[in-house]
Amino acid sequence: MGSIARLMQHLLRLPGDDPQLVRLAAAAVLLAREGRGPLQPSGWSTEEMDVQRAEVHRLELAWRTFLGAPGPLVADRSAGGAALHLAFREMEAAVKDGKPIPERDELLVRVARALLGGSYTTAYEVEATVRSMLSGGGIGGLTAMAEDALATCLVSKQRGLDLAGAGCASRVACLVGSMLALHPGQLELAKPKPAAMAAAIAATPQRLGGGRRDRAASTSPAGSAAVVF
Repeated sequence: MGSIARLMQHLLRLPGDDPQLVRLAAAAVLLAREGRGPLQPSGWSTEEMDVQRAEVHRLELAWRTFLGAPGPLVADRSAGGAALHLAFREMEAAVKDGKPIPERDELLVRVARALLGGSYTTAYEVEATVRSMLSGGGIGGLTAMAEDALATCLVSKQRGLDLAGAGCASRVACLVGSMLALHPGQLELAKPKPAAMAAAIAATPQRLGGGRRDRAASTSPAGSAAVVF
């Protein structure tokens, strides 16, 4: 979970007028209106539009790398791009809904709700949560449990199961959100035991009917409670 906290930290460090956010806002308008795929033969494009599409694609790859990282070093290296990808998705969603592109603080709140769960209303609340996660205090038990959930998803991916995308991120987000409501004394009891984690990972192919790639896990209640990335 430390990697997820550091992902959020990248966004927290960006000022509201950061050029990266300005470029993402322009890309969100372009892609929300023109689409991400190849242009039709009758369509048109400029060099700047191609650059924006390429940048969005690069950030999406960073997010996928972050989800599939074999260890914290790889995850941390891709955290910056992954954070910008999540920010872009919130901007793109706003444009598609006909709403103004979120400014920096609102963007932080929206990304935190999607990634961490909970009901954040201010950037200060997001910053306080991330600071606590990084220091290991306050919600230390929470971070350990969410780390285990993310690890389960990634091990499943390495075994050939397509679980490390949207459903996996959503389950981690829901797990974090539900744990925020627990009393600190309950966190130790809520932590998964190593033996139980190993059994759950080993049983995953059976639960999915022999490893079918149909995202069966996304039908769980937790898999539908956060945004799809």
